[in-house]
Amino acid sequence: MSAPRDADMCLPLIGAVVGVATIGGFLFGYDSGVITRTQEGLKSTFGLSALWLGITVSELLPRCAVGAFLAGRLADIWGQRRVLVAAVALFILETRGMKLEDMIG
Repeated sequence: MSAPRDADMCLPLIGAVVGVATIGGFLFGYDSGVITRTQEGLKSTFGLSALWLGITVSELLPRCAVGAFLAGRLADIWGQRRVLVAAVALFILETRGMKLEDMIG
């Protein structure tokens, strides 16, 4: 019986990397589509000129990537459950703040 070749041992790893990269590409496209659909709302709500709309939209994806990176690092330090609970708490606070802002005016 011969020993397995190194290339055969790497196939599952290569498959996993390709799968994750494919899903990442799909999600990047989805994010881009969501951002594209928000442009008119951003422009009318905040009264943005074409220049400021372009700056705002071009900053969204890189900042989302930074946020995902930071969340991953925090999950490495504090654990996934604590980071997820903190994200949920922030989300609840933000929605309460938006509701309060609607009530005030």
